[in-house]
Amino acid sequence: TVTGPLFHLFQQALRVGRNVRRESGIGRNAMSVSQACVELAEGDLGDLRGLSAMVLGTGEAGGLAAMGLRSSGISDITVVNRTHHRAVELAKTLSGHAVPLPEMPDALRESDLVVACTGSPEYILGADLVSSAMASRPDRPMFLIDIAVPRDIDPAAGLVDNVFLHDVDDLDRVSEARRIAAANEAQQAEELIIKETEGFLQWRLAQQALPTVIALRDKAETIRSQELKKTLRKMNPDLSPDDTAALEAMTQAIVKKILHGPTVYLKEHRSPSELRMAREIFELRAEEC
Repeated sequence: TVTGPLFHLFQQALRVGRNVRRESGIGRNAMSVSQACVELAEGDLGDLRGLSAMVLGTGEAGGLAAMGLRSSGISDITVVNRTHHRAVELAKTLSGHAVPLPEMPDALRESDLVVACTGSPEYILGADLVSSAMASRPDRPMFLIDIAVPRDIDPAAGLVDNVFLHDVDDLDRVSEARRIAAANEAQQAEELIIKETEGFLQWRLAQQALPTVIALRDKAETIRSQELKKTLRKMNPDLSPDDTAALEAMTQAIVKKILHGPTVYLKEHRSPSELRMAREIFELRAEEC
């Protein structure tokens, strides 16, 4: 069982961890590629729930992007990949559906949001293909995110009316803003940890003076109690219990006030030499401290 200063350290570490997360917000601004995609989409389209999405590519980036879209509230997700069985596998994890690459133009017409990350050496979505898809939905905006290197989407597709095209540079800008915020959070967290560490060290130092303080108070209480008993024996034996209690309280208050200054001093000046000097001045035995 952990006890004493180590137990106090564990308890304070848990408390500081909670405070750091609450006060600094650290971790809130950590951002993955999938989160950056969602933030970009929400910036243009607002609430993503109820929209339809298409993911081109089933690699790691495609899978993460698809999961991010699913988590944002999009339930209608179409997965397209050159290797169809891989598209089917990813679609199953999303409760979505897979479409063979030749059928992609038809699926594009129904998609409000498209994330492309195939890594193909040539464009998967050309401007003509996007323009053709938009002809059947001129009043419904289409949001395209190209996170492939080299690009999967022809930049000219972004010139089509009501089409919003973003690429990895836009993701970097979103991520950079989050990185700056995360750096600020880390700085705040570090300052809180330093402050709490100093507080623990002060507490630990105060504990070193505690045995001497307790010994001093015990000795003073022993003297007070003995002297009060002597005085009471000399006084009228018919002294009422209330009077006896009043004398008890008065002497305790006197001792408390007298010891206040030395107690504060010992807690603030707790070097071994100062504690040793205090024990010598008040004639405290080493075993008492």
